[in-house]
Amino acid sequence: MMVKPTVQELLKKAIKILKPGGEMIYSTCSILKKENEEIIEKALESNKIEIIPIKLDSPIPLLPVTVSGTICVCPTELYEGFFVAKLKKVK
Repeated sequence: MMVKPTVQELLKKAIKILKPGGEMIYSTCSILKKENEEIIEKALESNKIEIIPIKLDSPIPLLPVTVSGTICVCPTELYEGFFVAKLKKVK
């Protein structure tokens, strides 16, 4: 029986193959803290990545986040909610 990797394991592998100075986006179609901020907080503990703050040019309804520089877009009648973090490998 094949065991599916966790999101945390997949992100760890992606960070491992990212070149130093390289950037990547972590995004989910979820507004749940356990699928977003908790995953990013755990990845930040490695000290191999940092957050590149996301700047928005237009007003979008946002939900509060616990990881500075990330965004969680509030669901509306026009779209589903989602989370975005921009990461940069530092080591």
